[in-house]
Amino acid sequence: MFAEQNLIEILFHHNLWSNMHLFDACLDLDLDQLKHANPGTYGSILETLQHIVDAEDYYCYLLTRAELPADASEITSIAALKALCHTTSTGLQKAAATIQPDTQIQRRRGEETEVVPANVILLQTLHHAHEHRTQVNTLLGQLGIKPPEISGWSYYADQKGTP
Repeated sequence: MFAEQNLIEILFHHNLWSNMHLFDACLDLDLDQLKHANPGTYGSILETLQHIVDAEDYYCYLLTRAELPADASEITSIAALKALCHTTSTGLQKAAATIQPDTQIQRRRGEETEVVPANVILLQTLHHAHEHRTQVNTLLGQLGIKPPEISGWSYYADQKGTP
């Protein structure tokens, strides 16, 4: 599998895979557990999961200009958030595979508009998701829940078994 894919495909498939594993680890949490937060993290587990989905939706929009149905901050069902995250992560994976190296993207920052290379948005997408998945894993660990194994090594081991 790895020999047939380019690096961007692998990185964005890992992003999708990691997101799905993270949401799976949170599916059975009760409301008190979902509200668990600690200084140094984005917010509660639920807020962080919502934030991951909202950000990925925004990055996907920037890259494709295809609106995706999202305002994850209103969704409290982990199963519904997972489904939406699957849609956005898959959209990002497809966009990453087709973006040309010289593509420029216009985005708004408050009242200002700026043009940035699409590759910067791809980079930010991966960094952002990784940062917040790590925070959720930390919060799960604080609750005594074993966080999902979502490292590159775990991904490789999982994918080796995939035909």
